[in-house]
Amino acid sequence: MIKGTVEVGFKSEAEAKAALRALKSDVAEYERSKPSIAIKGKEVVLTVKATDVVALRASLNTYLRLLSVVAAGLREGI
Repeated sequence: MIKGTVEVGFKSEAEAKAALRALKSDVAEYERSKPSIAIKGKEVVLTVKATDVVALRASLNTYLRLLSVVAAGLREGI
């Protein structure tokens, strides 16, 4: 099992919580990867455990892209 963790910072804890709520419904376990998402102060912590590097990269890319969309929405006040 391979594990990758990414911490994404936000301006405030409220924004981090909003991002967490937005992503919680998209976190699902797959055959080759198991993502989890949590909050630590002003940061959203994304952890993915995967069976191989390809699955790890794919899962991290997916959730980082979703976090990017959420962060852009928060900047725009959506």
